[in-house]
Amino acid sequence: MRNYFLEGCEWITDKSIKKIADLNKNLQNISLISCYKITDDAVCNIVHSFLNAKKCPFISDKSIYFLLSKKPVLELILDWVP
Repeated sequence: MRNYFLEGCEWITDKSIKKIADLNKNLQNISLISCYKITDDAVCNIVHSFLNAKKCPFISDKSIYFLLSKKPVLELILDWVP
């Protein structure tokens, strides 16, 4: 699968996201709205073109800068991220 929409999956963790990415090498788009346990570790190497991490409080500037430096055509949606 290329697209995952995991909005509201409050219990999904970085480990779960890594497993999804490992099993889906063609992953392009992932929406993690309100996935409160997701951190920088989960997003830095799995997203290729689209990331919606609205209301994911543990996504920091670190991963945003990394993603933008490595993937200049990446579309990010980061509302309500500190």
